[in-house]
Amino acid sequence: MGYTALQKMREKNLERYGIDYPREPRNLCLKKNLGNIERACLTFIRETCEELRFDDSKAELNDFDGRSASAGMIPYNMEKDIDRICLENAIHRFMQSGASQDAFDVYFCYLEMFVGKYVQSKKMIEMLAEFETNASALLMKHRDHYAHSVYTFILGLAIYQENASIRNSYKKFYGTDDERKAAHHFLKYWGMTSLFHDIGYPFELPFEQVKSYFGDTITNVPFVAYKGMEPFVQLSEEEKKAFEKLGYSLTNGTINEVIAANIAEKMEEVYKKSVSFIEKDILSQKAEAPDKFNGFMDHAYFSGVIFLRQLIAIIGVEQITKDDLDAISAIMLHNSMYKFSITNVKNSEINEPFDINLHPLAYILMLCDELQCWDRTSYGQNSRQELHAMWCDFVFDKDAITAQYFFDKRMEYKKDFAKGTYRKMTDENNTFLKDIEAIIKINKPGTPRLNIQAHFIKNNRVTKLNASNSSYMHLYHFATALNGRYLFGDDNRASKEKLEEAFDSLSLEYKLSNILQAKEFSRHLEAIDCFYTDKPVAYELLDKFSEDNMDIIGPLEHTRWVKEKETMGWGYDEKYEDPELIIKSKLAAPCDEQAIRQASARLRECTRTHKLIIQDYDELDKTEQDKDTAPMNLMLKLIEEYDGLRIYRK
Repeated sequence: MGYTALQKMREKNLERYGIDYPREPRNLCLKKNLGNIERACLTFIRETCEELRFDDSKAELNDFDGRSASAGMIPYNMEKDIDRICLENAIHRFMQSGASQDAFDVYFCYLEMFVGKYVQSKKMIEMLAEFETNASALLMKHRDHYAHSVYTFILGLAIYQENASIRNSYKKFYGTDDERKAAHHFLKYWGMTSLFHDIGYPFELPFEQVKSYFGDTITNVPFVAYKGMEPFVQLSEEEKKAFEKLGYSLTNGTINEVIAANIAEKMEEVYKKSVSFIEKDILSQKAEAPDKFNGFMDHAYFSGVIFLRQLIAIIGVEQITKDDLDAISAIMLHNSMYKFSITNVKNSEINEPFDINLHPLAYILMLCDELQCWDRTSYGQNSRQELHAMWCDFVFDKDAITAQYFFDKRMEYKKDFAKGTYRKMTDENNTFLKDIEAIIKINKPGTPRLNIQAHFIKNNRVTKLNASNSSYMHLYHFATALNGRYLFGDDNRASKEKLEEAFDSLSLEYKLSNILQAKEFSRHLEAIDCFYTDKPVAYELLDKFSEDNMDIIGPLEHTRWVKEKETMGWGYDEKYEDPELIIKSKLAAPCDEQAIRQASARLRECTRTHKLIIQDYDELDKTEQDKDTAPMNLMLKLIEEYDGLRIYRK
């Protein structure tokens, strides 16, 4: 299957201009040797989600309402196709590396495509990453949630693509038989559910730190609780009326009451928990009374409340739908609230495992959250000593799902005494699977069949490490500054607002291009025996790149840029600069030089061709070579300004 709008544009380009582009992105041919999770996920994005976010009124490609390097350069639906390729590429990069910086790309793409501008919601993402990196080592037990959420997102897409029973339950719940419409809906609301289900962890971490100090207890010792939730969850009159229009009868007018109503309408018949009970006895006490919940602070509650507040601020309360609230309630249910307040998974006599038909998003999140236990950085003291899976792949066969977890063979000596996921997967009861069966209905008639396997294998995964290190690279800030350098030059210290405004005028593809350049900076430093760090070290401080440095960095940056372009379906051609072609195609009048330049830029973007997409760096003239090296000295300033980092020679 082809990229719908891009394929049509290619035919138009060939007919009108004799240029046979755009082409299929180079690196993501699904015939490549990909793991089953990645293959299924990319098939979902590439094929099942064709025409994602299209406007049917713009199907003829005669409009130029789309954005690329700037607004009004390409057809609207072509831009949406390119956005989809950006997400596909971001997922591929992350699955190949598992790195947090590549997880960032997935968050960025999703927020830009489905929520709003990244700058409006970046705080909650960056806070999770920074808190985990800097604070989690003080805990006895804690593992990564930042990259984990992206893995969970990808796993859910793969399972939806491959498992008919889950797909059919989702379509039935949301009342559609249209496969593509259901896929588009699932991508949006599953992304909302999975990517943000753990953003409330910064509230759980301080609680757990103090709890660890007293020997992992809050009995007869001080503990952390949160005041001030009442005004945060209180709805304004406008907000209350908006939620009442969705069919909820609100007495107290709080977010807690809205979410309680959403949960109760799905689950009250089975679990006998009323709106009032869920609101007053569970949600309203989550922050202030952890002693009433067996000494646990539930990050899922904070994740849901914070994300709903973000949605209201970004898109406006009038735009919030019941489907949005389904995602929020799924987030709130995924941890201890469902397991111990709605039911009790530890008590087989009263426990009722969760049925997907009650709330598909909640069911899939519970399933994927339990299954995604591989390649997670261990921060806590005990977690670092446990034996965890380094990788996992899934075999999909009709309604059967076989999860194959792979452990590093070098760690096999620990299998008989180390705690962790391996012990649970291989004990005589397969505790890992039994725990999942206690939470959700699985391995029963009409439900997915799940099998768990554990293997020790030789670790052949190559991790590309370099000496550069910081707690968290603020990639968005770097990207806006890099883009601003091209517009304003080195000397013009544009304001943060001006930089963000210029960055915001770009399409998702061009924003990511700046982000990818910023991410590559540490690898360029490796090539010249340098590194950055936020710690004082006894090495020579670098304050400027030399010409010799630039001679090394320049070709590397050009090669990176060419690969990036080819991955996005660009190719080499110079025809877009031909004035005769532009005039003959009636894109501009012969005497209007400015219109010819504008038409040339538009033709470049529509044909996705560029004269600089050549492999040999030496063939570029000096002006073009300088474009690859000029930003580098600016990065010396930016990296200290935004992250407090300095660059040293090894």
